[in-house]
Amino acid sequence: MSIAIEIGIGVQEYDYMTPYELGLHIKSFNKRMETEQKDKLTLTWLGANWQRAKEMPSLEQVIGKQPIKQKKMSSEHMLNMVKVMNAAFEGTTY
Repeated sequence: MSIAIEIGIGVQEYDYMTPYELGLHIKSFNKRMETEQKDKLTLTWLGANWQRAKEMPSLEQVIGKQPIKQKKMSSEHMLNMVKVMNAAFEGTTY
């Protein structure tokens, strides 16, 4: 199986992609996999923990209020994200 199919891009898209754009797709794929792995581990741990609990905590205690963290995006990073999204939606380059 080719790398293009495994990271979620089409073979034709892969053929016309620059090495830099491929690197961006790979980084994005790796980040998604890392997040997915952490989510699965968290859910497994919570399931095992709650299975042993004598009393179920309230949902509000479990979830709580989490502040929204907003990152400032540099101009270069924003341009790179636009390029990736443009490539993902098969847009044109200028």
